[in-house]
Amino acid sequence: LKTGGYGSLLEIIPSIEKAKLYDEDTLETLRNQAYIGLMNQAMSDGGSEGLRQWWKDQPRKVRNNHALQIELADHFIACDDNEQAQKIILDSLKHQYDEKLIKLMPKLKSGNPGPLEKELRLQINEHGSSQLLNSTLGQLLIQHGEWEQANHALLEAIKQQPNAQDYALLADTYDKLNRPAEAAQMRRQGLALTLTN
Repeated sequence: LKTGGYGSLLEIIPSIEKAKLYDEDTLETLRNQAYIGLMNQAMSDGGSEGLRQWWKDQPRKVRNNHALQIELADHFIACDDNEQAQKIILDSLKHQYDEKLIKLMPKLKSGNPGPLEKELRLQINEHGSSQLLNSTLGQLLIQHGEWEQANHALLEAIKQQPNAQDYALLADTYDKLNRPAEAAQMRRQGLALTLTN
C-alpha cells in the first residue's frame, strides 16, 4: 500500500487468505484499498476516460462491488464527469439503498436533474421519508430554482431532524419566495441550534 503496488497486493491476497493471516473483513478492506489505489492511478493517468476504461476492464465481481461503485462515482465527480457519476449513482441505488450514494447527489453538477429527483421521490416512497432524503431533494430542487418544492422538502427534513444547514437552505428558499420574515425566523432558529450544539 505504501509503495503503490496495488496490482501486486491484489495478486497476493489469495495467498494471505489461504494462510488465514487476516479475517474476511480485513481482507475485504485490503482488497478495496487496492482497487481504490488503482482507481486513483487510472484517474491521474487518464482522467475521466482513463477511469472509465479501467472500470470497463475490471471483472464483473469488482464492478458489482457496492463500496467500489460509491468510490467510482465520487472519482467521476472529482473528474467533473457528472453524467457518468449520475449514471453510477442511479444504477447502484436500483440494487441497494445506501446513504453514501444519496450524499453524493448534491455534489453533482447535473444538466439533467430529473432522474435524480425522481429517484429520491422513489426512495422516499420505498424507504419512508427521512431527513437525508428530504434534505437532498431540497438541495437538488434549489439548484434548479424550484423554490416552492424545495421549501416543502426542507420543511419536512427539519421536522424529522433539525440541523443548521437545512435551516440556512430553507431561509434561502423563503428569500426567493419573497417571504423575508420567515427567512429571518429560519436563520434565527438555525443560529440558535448551532449555539446549542
